[in-house]
Amino acid sequence: MLNSYGGVPNGKIQGFRAPFLNYTANTLNTLKKQGFTYDSSASAIPGDAYWPYTLDYGMANDCWTGICGTKVPGIWEIPMYAVPDTGGIPQLMDVYMAGNPEEVTKWSTDAFNNHYNGKRQPFGIYIHPTHLTGYPGLPDPKPKLDGLISFIKSVADKPDVWFVTNQQLLQWMKNPVKASELKNQDYLKCQQPVIDKEICNGLDDNGNNQVDEELTNNCNFGTTTFKTCFNCPSTAPTLSTPVPPSSAKNGTSGYRYPLPDNCDTEWWDPIGNQCLCTSSTCQYKDTAVPVSSSGKDGANGDGTSSAAGGIMNTVKDKVDTAAYLAIATSIYAWL
Repeated sequence: MLNSYGGVPNGKIQGFRAPFLNYTANTLNTLKKQGFTYDSSASAIPGDAYWPYTLDYGMANDCWTGICGTKVPGIWEIPMYAVPDTGGIPQLMDVYMAGNPEEVTKWSTDAFNNHYNGKRQPFGIYIHPTHLTGYPGLPDPKPKLDGLISFIKSVADKPDVWFVTNQQLLQWMKNPVKASELKNQDYLKCQQPVIDKEICNGLDDNGNNQVDEELTNNCNFGTTTFKTCFNCPSTAPTLSTPVPPSSAKNGTSGYRYPLPDNCDTEWWDPIGNQCLCTSSTCQYKDTAVPVSSSGKDGANGDGTSSAAGGIMNTVKDKVDTAAYLAIATSIYAWL
C-alpha cells in the first residue's frame, strides 16, 4: 500500500506501528521475519519512559500486554512517549480529543520539559492527520495547528534539540557521536532536490509556497478518503486485500506511473513517467522486494504489484482495517 499508492520505496519501509497499538508476540516475530528494523507500538508513561532499546531481552515497558518475556533479537522498540493531561492521564495519538489547543500545548510543553530536564529520552510528537484537517460540520482545526506550530517553534529554539525521524534516531543510537559532530553525519543532512518544475512528490518544487498544487488524486470510498500522487486503488484496502488493483490501467488517460526501483520518491514524476535525478549524488537503487501481492490485476494496473504487503497479510491480530488508512506522523525532538 505505501509503495504502490504512496510512492515509498520498499527499502525505506523500516518501521511498524500496530493499529490501535494492538500487538502481540506474533506481531513482533513477524516483523523480524519480514526484515523490519523497529516497532513503535509500546506506549510509555512517565514511569517507564525508557530510551529506545532492542528486544534482545524482551519488552522493557508496556508490560500489561503480557508479552514482556518475548525476545526478538535485532528488532528495536521505539516507545510512544505519553503526554499526561491535567489529571495525569497519559495521552498518545488522541491528545487533541482530551483538551482544547491551549491545554494540549501546555501538556506537551510540560511533558517535553520532563524529558529535557530529566533523562533526556527522545520526545515524540504523534498526530492523527484528521485532528488537523478541516471537515464539514467539525470545528476549524486551525487553532490546533497553530498550537502545534507554536510548541514546535519553542522547542526548536533550544540549541541542543534536533528534530529527527525514527530512522535518524536509531542511526545515532547505533553509533553515538558528540553533539558537535552531528552536523557532519550523512544521515542528518537534508537538502531539497532542485527541480525546475512542480511534480507530485510532496515538496514545493517551484518555490511558490504550495505543495503538489492540483496534482494529487483524491481517492474517495465513501467511508474513507485520501489523496495520493499515484493511482487510486479500485476499492478501499482491507486485511484480506491490502493492496487492491489500481482503478486506472496503464495506457489510459490519467494513469499515474508507479515508482520504479531505480529512483527515489523526491525525484520521481508519476505523471510524466520520468526520474529527474541526473547525477550520481541522487541515484537510488531499491533492493527490497515485495513479500506478497494482492489480486491478479496488480496494483500498478498492468499485471504487476510493487507493494510490500506481507506484514498486513501475516499478522493476524484483530484490528479495524480502516486503521491502515490513518497514517500517523511521528517526529522526535532529540535532546
